[in-house]
Amino acid sequence: MSLADWLYRLLPKPEARNRHRFDPAGVRSVVVFRAGPNPTYSYYLENRLAYLSLPVQVYDEPCLPQDDDAQGAFVILCRYAMARQIWWLIKHHKRISGLSLFIDDDIAATVIEGQSALPYRIYLLVCGLLPLIVFNRWMTHVWASTEALGERLRTSDIVPPLPSKAQLQHYGKRVEHVPRLRLIYHATGAHDGEHRFLMPIVQQLMHLFSELHFEVIASRRAARAWEDTLHEVIDRVSNQPKTTWEAYLDATARAEGGIMLVPLLSGRVNSVRADTKRIDICRMGLAAVFSASPVYTRCREPDDILIENDPEIWIETVSQLLRDAALRDMSRKAVVSSTARMIRETGPWLPGLENFINAP
Repeated sequence: MSLADWLYRLLPKPEARNRHRFDPAGVRSVVVFRAGPNPTYSYYLENRLAYLSLPVQVYDEPCLPQDDDAQGAFVILCRYAMARQIWWLIKHHKRISGLSLFIDDDIAATVIEGQSALPYRIYLLVCGLLPLIVFNRWMTHVWASTEALGERLRTSDIVPPLPSKAQLQHYGKRVEHVPRLRLIYHATGAHDGEHRFLMPIVQQLMHLFSELHFEVIASRRAARAWEDTLHEVIDRVSNQPKTTWEAYLDATARAEGGIMLVPLLSGRVNSVRADTKRIDICRMGLAAVFSASPVYTRCREPDDILIENDPEIWIETVSQLLRDAALRDMSRKAVVSSTARMIRETGPWLPGLENFINAP
């Protein structure tokens, strides 16, 4: 056993140890704790919560419910709880009717072998893992975003992505109306390995296509590496700063076409991810090239472009797309179709709250 495996096994994982005591008859309301607006809440919970017949209140740190609101509340933690939320739960855990954690990442794997910067991994350890030592005794449900993550966390409560129509709405020009060629890669520090994988690929493509532009959102570390890699063509590079989730939703709904690059390297963290990137691409009205990962085969359509993580194959495939507007349009339509399939194959159900769902 490697040191990483040993450390991974040592870290706490979410467990619904109090499931046997859960009684839906005691549920009076729903309280959601989150760190702030974020894609996890938007793509998994927001649409489902709208179907509930119960009162729903969403609290962002540092706001908290009143003490009286604890009685009968079914509390949902969106990924993890912040400090004040943790103390509220410690104070009121005997009065709430249920406690569920929704999780869309293997946080323990991210802490041990993820690509994020050390301060963020420490933050995940403190907020996402250590509180589980206490929370697991009170937890009635653990909701996982994918079957693979559910198997790893030993929970059968799977809550796949379910975007709303508003989150898919596109207001910009469609790909065939955009005069310039554009590649796009948006990813946070959790994907620094994918940034490194793409750098020589994009560098060569920028030299092959003199009119090609590149837009990237990256961590500070990856952004500096992109500037160094593409310094010869920096006038055709848009290095976008990270922004709020609401601002990102608004900006991407007005995107003006291009090709989204969606690499995903193999590993313990990436193998349990969901295909929410399809939602962003659909909203942006883009063509896309995906890694041939089980993550992206889940809702694959015939015209989707999935390829192996071989730089030569990526250069060849993206070059074909850049030269062929009809192929780009086929890819764009495939993403729209696959996202529609994603929605068709799930429903608004939240385990434990089935009795309170107003079915569509």
